Amino acid sequence: MRFHAHVLPTYFPDRNPPFDVYMQQLLEQVQLADELGFECFWFTEHHFVLYGGPVPNPAVMMAAAAARTSRIHLGCAVSVLPLHHPVQVAEDYAMVDVLSGGRLEFGIGLGNAPKDPVVYGIPREERRDRFEEAMEIIKAAWTHDRFSHDGRFWQFEDVSVYPRPVQRPHPPFWAATGSPEASKWAGRHGFNVMTVAHPFAPERLEGVVPA
Repeated sequence: MRFHAHVLPTYFPDRNPPFDVYMQQLLEQVQLADELGFECFWFTEHHFVLYGGPVPNPAVMMAAAAARTSRIHLGCAVSVLPLHHPVQVAEDYAMVDVLSGGRLEFGIGLGNAPKDPVVYGIPREERRDRFEEAMEIIKAAWTHDRFSHDGRFWQFEDVSVYPRPVQRPHPPFWAATGSPEASKWAGRHGFNVMTVAHPFAPERLEGVVPA
């Protein structure tokens, strides 16, 4: 049996230490999980809130964790693709895979915080299409020496992303899903499936597991 740890580092200003101390404590948790033989440690991406944060960029935390660990895999749960330029995401997480010696687990999702797309200037109705287009760009960046893209949201020619990830053809993808449709989409692309970490009635998984 393999055990993973998924941290939702909720911050309480009246109880937790300053952020610089708090972040070091999170990294100490990763070190302990590594020593105890956990398979993977997952970081969230949350913006503008103290619940489940404050980690606005999981790649930064994962790079720091890579320097303190030797075996445990490091995952993002998830990279909220609609909010970011996919080439930047590809570069950031390729760096994590390189710095960790090939231990990246790449989780992707739409995000569920209503404020995020508003602040980032992303129409909420575009999230799904941006997510799918971004995923294709990231895969291309990790599997081609040079590539071009002419899509609805991003267009560019003759781009190379350096460094390339250590894992070939690319690090494992994990898709955050909560519906049969999303699970089927992940399956068609050969991705692992990640369900919500919060407690909920088992009935919510009916239809998701068979998909």
